[in-house]
Amino acid sequence: MCFRKNIDYDNYDNSLDLEKINNMENIEDLRILIDKVDRNIVRNIHKRSIIVKRIWELKENKGFPRYDKTREKQILQKIRSYAKETNFTKNKILC
Repeated sequence: MCFRKNIDYDNYDNSLDLEKINNMENIEDLRILIDKVDRNIVRNIHKRSIIVKRIWELKENKGFPRYDKTREKQILQKIRSYAKETNFTKNKILC
C-alpha cells in the first residue's frame, strides 16, 4: 500500500484536521483513516460499557433503580449538543 501523505495514521483521528482530509487525494489513505476512526469508535463504546456496568453495580449497592429517565434525557441532549458543535446532523449522513 502506498502512502502519499506524511500522516501518523495511528494517531491521526485524535487530531482530526478536516482541511488536511479535504486535500487528500489517495483513496487508500482515506480508507486507512476510516479504519482508525472505526477502531476508536469500538474502543470508546467498549470503555463506555465498562463505565455503565460499574454505575449499575453502584446503583444496585445503593438500592437505586438502574433506569433514570431524567439522566437519559440529559445524555441525549448532550449528544445532540456534541453533534451541533461539529456541525454533524442527520442530514449529513449519506446512508
